[in-house]
Amino acid sequence: MCGIAGVYGKEIAINQIKQCQDILKNRGPDNSDYYKSGNLALIHTRLSILDLSSRGNQPMIDRASGTVLVYNGEIYNFRELQKKLDPAIQETNDSRVLLKLFIKYGNDCFQMLRGMFAIGIWEENKKKLTIARDRFGIKPLYYAHIKDVFYFGSETKVINSLGLEKTVDEKSIKNYLVNGILENNDKTLFKYIKTLEPGTILTLNKSKLQKN
Repeated sequence: MCGIAGVYGKEIAINQIKQCQDILKNRGPDNSDYYKSGNLALIHTRLSILDLSSRGNQPMIDRASGTVLVYNGEIYNFRELQKKLDPAIQETNDSRVLLKLFIKYGNDCFQMLRGMFAIGIWEENKKKLTIARDRFGIKPLYYAHIKDVFYFGSETKVINSLGLEKTVDEKSIKNYLVNGILENNDKTLFKYIKTLEPGTILTLNKSKLQKN
């Protein structure tokens, strides 16, 4: 289990990033780091499982393409997928394979994955942010898009730590108490914060949101 978070559309102070890391520390106590570029910030806390070396630390950056990955999960077929990229390489880290797959195949790579995942990917050269969740929704991923600012994270409270005011959605709470479920699959108990539905890819490019 790792923790991921991000914000795109406004400048985030370092103290907010640190606060977010503190919240996510219970999900990933082994390493914590962030990537910041203008009005974009990506945050990751790591629980080391497959590869215990620092090669698995995130945010993971491909300097040649300007692509940055934060990821929580496990890709069971990553060795098989590595062979599609370069059969001569024996990769021991699924995060590195995932980053390379996205660079080569774009969003099509998510259909190749067998496993559980919540992913955030930033393409610096395109100024494009993509988040995705596994088809069974095993790994949690929440997001909010308000006033041209986009937030995402493994927990709702990290989104609040990055600057979105915590506002309870009274209608959702009432519906949950009466019916035992939320009104829609993407609803949460908070206004503005949604659950990324299982198997969904969401792309933000120049403030334009697209869901697949």
